[in-house]
Amino acid sequence: LLMLFELNNLEYIFGKGIDPDGTDIGYVKLIYHVGIVGTLAISLLYILAFVNVKRLNASDCGKTMILRKFFLFFILLTFFMNYKSLELYSRGSSELFVMMYVFLISSRHARSNLQ
Repeated sequence: LLMLFELNNLEYIFGKGIDPDGTDIGYVKLIYHVGIVGTLAISLLYILAFVNVKRLNASDCGKTMILRKFFLFFILLTFFMNYKSLELYSRGSSELFVMMYVFLISSRHARSNLQ
């Protein structure tokens, strides 16, 4: 965390675009990469996806319900694991996030069009 004191005010806000040496804390790396503005934008994306999937019809059964629960667990786990290493938008987690989210939202629209 001492590495954060090396940034000036503008770098705190918008990031420095570098990978800092000497730390493996994901949130510190994220602030160095995209700043506080980018970190909040990325976090907001995950939070909004969590809320949208949480609001999906709870009476779903079968694979959609299981995928929905896994997706919610995946988002929580990603935020938790980001404390130790950079997990947001890395190591294939972003691709898995997008695929699950698009499938869940498109299946909701497909069900609403059938009714």
